[in-house]
Amino acid sequence: MARDNTFLAAATAATAAGDGIFRVKSGDRNEVRLSADNLAGAEVVEIQVLQGPEDTGTFINTDQQLTVAAPAVVVIGPGVYRAAKDVTVGACAVFKDQ
Repeated sequence: MARDNTFLAAATAATAAGDGIFRVKSGDRNEVRLSADNLAGAEVVEIQVLQGPEDTGTFINTDQQLTVAAPAVVVIGPGVYRAAKDVTVGACAVFKDQ
């Protein structure tokens, strides 16, 4: 049976504040691949990094996005990251391979 690597379930709604958080640890394998399906037009999934303490810090945009033209990125850590999906026309999912 194939492994399900769905990180954010297919939906048209934007992600909630707590959804889409993942950690990339330091060490031998310090990267995560994210990909999205069914993005259209100018829709994006922002890759954000946490600045400050985990309980009071703020997520800010990195220079990485999932787009129609580039639906996959590799996030290199270490750090605490979030995939922030805006509202989409069609149901869009985000997948994570670690």
